[in-house]
Amino acid sequence: MPETPLLQRLIGWLRPAGAQAVGPVTRPTEGDRQRPDAVSAQHQREQRAARRDRLIDLVKEHMASCDIAATAYKFKVLARDTAGLVFNVL
Repeated sequence: MPETPLLQRLIGWLRPAGAQAVGPVTRPTEGDRQRPDAVSAQHQREQRAARRDRLIDLVKEHMASCDIAATAYKFKVLARDTAGLVFNVL
């Protein structure tokens, strides 16, 4: 399947610039986890909101490229994790 510019943007959004193929994902152990302070928690909320906004714009742009009127659909974007790295679009 040929990649469209919109699909390329989505892939680029999901894979940061300069990212290389990674090995298996490992979960952090209890010793690796640290309680975030208020500043890093606020920064994390801001990043999650920015990613959510980008995903909303991407969905709207894709629906417009398919000639679907904005009044013809409703959707929600929900974060599935506290870091805001995984989202569901409903």
